[in-house]
Amino acid sequence: MDEIAAITPILDSGVLPPPRPKKRMLGLIIGFGVGILFAAAIENAATKSQSGLALLFYFPIIALVVTLHESGHLAAGWLVGFHFSSISLGPFSLKIEYGRFEVRFRNDLGALGYAGMYIETVRRVRRNLLIFVAAGPATNLVSGAIAALFVQLASPRLRATWGVPFAAGFSVMSFAIAVLSLIPYGATLRSDGAHIWMLLKSREGARRWIASCALLSQQRKGIRSRNWKETWLKAACAVRDGKSDELHGNLLAYIAAADRKEVVLAAMHLERCLELARSQHPMQRNFLAREAAYFCAWFRSNASVAESWLSQVEGPDHATQLTLIRMSIALDCACHNFENAIAGWQKGAEFVERLPDTNMKRLLQDWWQEWNEEIQQKRA
Repeated sequence: MDEIAAITPILDSGVLPPPRPKKRMLGLIIGFGVGILFAAAIENAATKSQSGLALLFYFPIIALVVTLHESGHLAAGWLVGFHFSSISLGPFSLKIEYGRFEVRFRNDLGALGYAGMYIETVRRVRRNLLIFVAAGPATNLVSGAIAALFVQLASPRLRATWGVPFAAGFSVMSFAIAVLSLIPYGATLRSDGAHIWMLLKSREGARRWIASCALLSQQRKGIRSRNWKETWLKAACAVRDGKSDELHGNLLAYIAAADRKEVVLAAMHLERCLELARSQHPMQRNFLAREAAYFCAWFRSNASVAESWLSQVEGPDHATQLTLIRMSIALDCACHNFENAIAGWQKGAEFVERLPDTNMKRLLQDWWQEWNEEIQQKRA
């Protein structure tokens, strides 16, 4: 344990690094500029009797534009063979979790929308990822152009209705979202433009992202993390640049090392994730704090530090039921409450048994049964 603690000062401290202050001024300036263009477009297309529609149309239009943007990602991904993982529109999130659809309300996202998909094969994956990423802003550009054409060709009768000012505002917002998403920016939540630039210009960055996608594909196929390809694991965390992709790569490497019981290596990867926690959004920071608590409880049998990590979880906690059960078992084992740990294991086994019959369920059954044997060993 001394060897691990010497290389993991953050993990050993039980204190999550404070979040980095957000730079809001640029976002406010951009939002103000887009709002002025939006209002001007609607007022220009509206008749005198229709003045004041900008505020009324703003939220429905931005919801429609973001929905089309994320739907463009999903449609393109489906065409190239990807499979749906999740979609977030404002505070609403729909995702596949343990083989089941889960709908959640979340107020901690840093983007208007998000679309996630699984890949099934690494064949032509760079090209397919480019198509998937570019499809969002492309959908906005096409829909915005159609709306602008409708405004220009609308008859006098149509101009007397609310449809023309709505289309004018929709056109401006579509072009604005498309242009902003194509600008390469962002370290935690990277824009479409940043991903496109990385895939085209950064060989190492693209290889890292592709490796992470490939590892998640192996997990989806039911391959235990301890059996993931070593070359992909190394590529997933090879670049040390502080980006969110580095965190995800180290997190995957941590999961694989922990499953292989390579405790020192797992601790090193988790430590790097905690170093990168400063720039992460609250949901990711909560996840890292909980994972640090699990590691300290299970691998170090240090209940006090684990509880310190759990106290770092703030605001809404989106941990799954199985994650909470897993944490409770690890903490009970650290406190030598093995009867409670075994009862918790049984509760988790029943949860896994109720899941849909997928590769993920079979993977969880295998791991959960093996974990029961490890709990019995700790008890003995």
